Parts: sequence; C-alpha cells; structure tokens
Amino acid sequence: HLDRMSARIARAGEMDLYMGLDTVGRFQWLSQGHVADTVGSDSVLSGPLSPGFQTAYGNFSFLADFEKQMEVYFNVFIADSPHPDKLQGDEGYMLIRQLPDALGETRLAKAIFDNIDVKAGQFELDFGDAHYRRSLNAAVQHNPLIGNYVIDPRSTEIGLEVSSDAGRFPVDWLIGVGSGGEAQDFQKNHALSLHGKLWGHPTEHLRTSSSIYWTDQSDTPTSSRTNLFRANRSGSPYAGVLDNSSAAGDVLPVTGQHVFATQFDATWEGDPVEAYGHIGWVQDSDNNGNAAGSPRQSWLYYAAESMYRFTPRLYAAARYSGASALHLVSAASSSRDVDSGGLVHRIQLGGGYWLTKMLLTKLEYVYQLYNGFSASESQVSGVDTWLDPSFHGVLAEVSFAF
Repeated sequence: HLDRMSARIARAGEMDLYMGLDTVGRFQWLSQGHVADTVGSDSVLSGPLSPGFQTAYGNFSFLADFEKQMEVYFNVFIADSPHPDKLQGDEGYMLIRQLPDALGETRLAKAIFDNIDVKAGQFELDFGDAHYRRSLNAAVQHNPLIGNYVIDPRSTEIGLEVSSDAGRFPVDWLIGVGSGGEAQDFQKNHALSLHGKLWGHPTEHLRTSSSIYWTDQSDTPTSSRTNLFRANRSGSPYAGVLDNSSAAGDVLPVTGQHVFATQFDATWEGDPVEAYGHIGWVQDSDNNGNAAGSPRQSWLYYAAESMYRFTPRLYAAARYSGASALHLVSAASSSRDVDSGGLVHRIQLGGGYWLTKMLLTKLEYVYQLYNGFSASESQVSGVDTWLDPSFHGVLAEVSFAF
C-alpha cells in the first residue's frame, strides 16, 4: 500500500494511519457515427462531438495499519461519472494477517495465520488481473492508457475472503463468498456469490492467473442482481458517446441474474517491455430473473496490451480489447434468446510522461466499432448495435496521486 498511500498522517499506539488522494482531469475530442439519435430509432447521427473538458473526479482513501498484523481500509469517491455531485462510498474492510496480542500467539492461531490471510467487509472482488491495471474513477496511474477494457468486470461486494499467504505455496489461491450485490439484500430467494482464484509465476517475469465467479438470483425480482459485468460504479473515461450514459462505450454483457464467469490472465513483468492479456467467458443463464422464460446472454471477451518504457519517465502503450456476443435476448420477445455473431472492437494507442513521481500526463487515441449484430437482437448496453455504430478520437489526461 505504500506505493499508493505514502502519506502517514497519524500514529496512535500500535496504529499508523495513512491517507491517499487521487485527482484526474481530462480533455476529449471525439467523433461518432451510425448512432441512433433516440432509443430504437433508425435515424443516425454522424460527426464530431464538441471538444471540451470532462468533469474532474477525485478519490479519498484511508488505511489503518496495526503493525502489519491487521489493516483497516476504506475509500470514497469525491466525484464520479455516475454521480458527479455526490460523495460515494466504495470499499471498507479489515484484512487480518495475524491475530493480535496473546490470542495470536496460540498454537492454533499461528498454524492458521502463518498460512492464510482473511479479509472481511465490503471489498473489490479479486476477479482477473485487469483490475490491477484499470482506472478506478480518479485512481488512474496504474493504467498505462486512459480508457479501460471494452468488457471491464469490476465490483465490490460485502463478504469474506480467505487467501494464501504469499510465498507459502507453489501456487497462491483465494476463495470468497459475497453478498451477490453491492448492498444488503434480504428478498426471498436472494443468493450469495462465490468466487475463487489461482495465480503464480511460472518464470521470473511471467505471472498467470485463473478466476471464477458464480451467483444465482434467478428466483428473485430483477432488482436483486450482481453488479460484476452489469454496472460500472466509476463510469467510463469516454464521455457523451453512443448512449451518453455514465459508462458510455463499455459493454455491460449481463443483467446480473444467474451469472457464471471465468477468466485467464497472463502478465509479462519486464523492463523496458511489459505485456498483459486476458481471455474470459461470461453467461447469464436467466437474464430476466423470476419472469417467464430463461433467456441467455453469453459473451467471449479478450484483450492484449503492451507498454514500452523509453526512460523512467516516458512510455508508450497500445491495447486491443474485444468482445464476441454468443447469445443475446431476442428483440421480439424478452423471454427467449437468439444466437449472435456480433463483435465489438476497441483499439487504444498512447503513452504517458511522469512530470513528477506523483503527477502523470497521458495522451490516447481510441477507435471503437460494433459490427455483425442483427436487428433481431436486443440492444447492447443501451446501444442499437445493428446500426454498426463507432466512435474515435483523442483524449488527454492529467492525474495527481499520493
């Protein structure tokens, strides 16, 4: 945590309190084509959007460290794309590495906590490795580019997670149970979620991981649902395009009812070259909850990116991320699904320059295209994809973090 939260603001007894702050501002100049001017309309808009500055966003984070035995962490979004004028909570949890005081010296406690860590509270699900490299609202300096992936699974849930103590096993592991959503839900038949992960380093510079996630809310109303793959609390860095939503340009492939997902990731942690890629599959087996029928939505998604460091300050980066629709809900009937051959492509080219250790500037060119979708299929994330919409343009970003 000291890489991101290096400001120690207090010490009280055995506790060190650290604070982190992230801010970001962006300028964009984007154009779009074949975008419906109203939902469901066949008339289309083409041409440039007005260039301009996006709303500035910010994150506050706090970490209480109890002599490396326990950590208590929470963060808030000062402003974000879905709620630019409101303070939004994101995470708040306790991570236990060792039990404190005499309780931690017992033989049983040492045997357990010498091998595992326990996390409890509301925390980001550790699904895949892309969330280590993506922008989270104003926390953008782990992302070599400005935008994220076209399918970008990220969510918090209330729950419990047990993971191996790093280095104790040849392959590290994690298992967890969650609330199945970002808030409490006690409706009849509401289900919890399960997730797991395996990761390791086959060679010195290569990290691989494999993740799974499952929940079944299909016997509850559609208000009971998981947000992983369904919503993006921090929004999209591309503003005003396509459906002009807070997550504009992102593909949100499921409604969060009966979801199973798996993802494989590989990262080459070299210098001056760093590379990353993933491939995943997600299916919602009952897209409309306890309503009649069990329509499916299923997608295959993938990404590949590389970064080259010319100097410790200057780097260039490129990323391709894509999504292949396998099944979508029928436009004629919301109770059945149809096969799909639709594709979504996103290409990002850019780089960054560190003005100081805390101040990063970035520039990106983005191009995104939908093709192969049929009018017999439902919309995808509010977009009339059968019109083959697209957008492209440039963005500049300045961020500050400590």
